[in-house]
Amino acid sequence: MPLTDQLNDIINSLGGFGPEVWLSASFCVLLVIELFLVRVMPLAKARRWLAGLSVGIVVIAGAWAGLLPNRGYLFTHLLFVDNQAIFSQIVIALSAAVVLLYEAFTTSDQFDRRPKLPLEWYSLLIAMTLGLFMMSLSVNLLSIYLSIELVSICSYLLTALTADRKASEGGLNTCYLERSVRR
Repeated sequence: MPLTDQLNDIINSLGGFGPEVWLSASFCVLLVIELFLVRVMPLAKARRWLAGLSVGIVVIAGAWAGLLPNRGYLFTHLLFVDNQAIFSQIVIALSAAVVLLYEAFTTSDQFDRRPKLPLEWYSLLIAMTLGLFMMSLSVNLLSIYLSIELVSICSYLLTALTADRKASEGGLNTCYLERSVRR
């Protein structure tokens, strides 16, 4: 396939890849906003802002995926958009929004003695959602592998971010074991 045809296919594929681009850009912006909010406002208020922003990001990605008009192969048969993939993305987005809302409302209780999750939790959940969105579109072994890696690394980090020592050890040990098995 000539280079001009490949470039035209990439440009044409970007229309069906909007929610994933939105999630990846939002992940980067959320990290920068987190760094800014920690310095400007109290931690509890920054947590509420990040929780609301994360829910909005995930809901926009889910709605965008649901309204996506493009169907078919993207990026020279690397990804495939169909009704089943779009349904999976909507379910993933709704699940992520429910998890974010649950975390935002359960940790705000004054009588809750559990330690709060760090603020990086929100951006990691957005990155994990991006990996799950990619996994629902993947039809090529390379894209399947990359999306599974993104989801697994985020899940290890999310596990290790808790204040519980056993959970932290479990997240780090699992990551180490997976890496050592590949060698």
